[in-house]
Amino acid sequence: MIKVRANRFRCLSIAITGLILSAGLILFDPEDVDSAAEDLSRAGGILCLNLAIYCLTPLLRRWYFTYDLRSRTVTASGRWRSRGVYPWRGFDRIEYSVYDAGVYEVAASGKRRRLPVVRWFADRKDWANLADILLEHQAERQDADRRPKSVGE
Repeated sequence: MIKVRANRFRCLSIAITGLILSAGLILFDPEDVDSAAEDLSRAGGILCLNLAIYCLTPLLRRWYFTYDLRSRTVTASGRWRSRGVYPWRGFDRIEYSVYDAGVYEVAASGKRRRLPVVRWFADRKDWANLADILLEHQAERQDADRRPKSVGE
């Protein structure tokens, strides 16, 4: 199993900025401004707080997502929609795209859907290791598809 960690510098910098902004926006109490502006600043503070928590989660877990070599599945550790095991029902395999550095689940029909894991959030060495392994698996699959089938198969 390959564990892809989150990029510590990016996560910490986003989390610290989000915490500072959220504290400032939530505690901001203008005297001469109507309540709508105050409500908007509090809503922005709550959004910044959510962003900070989202960035701290993979740091506390010590991994962003994992790739199981035997089952060839990705287990994402994010929140809400991004949490889960991929490929989902209806999809056969996981592929890596060198064009946009994305990880996709691919169905037998050729339909592709991007997984909710992104390169900029992951540790560079871990992502490069994952990309190499996924490209190796894709090459194995293409070689298996090119082999002529015997009459009995």
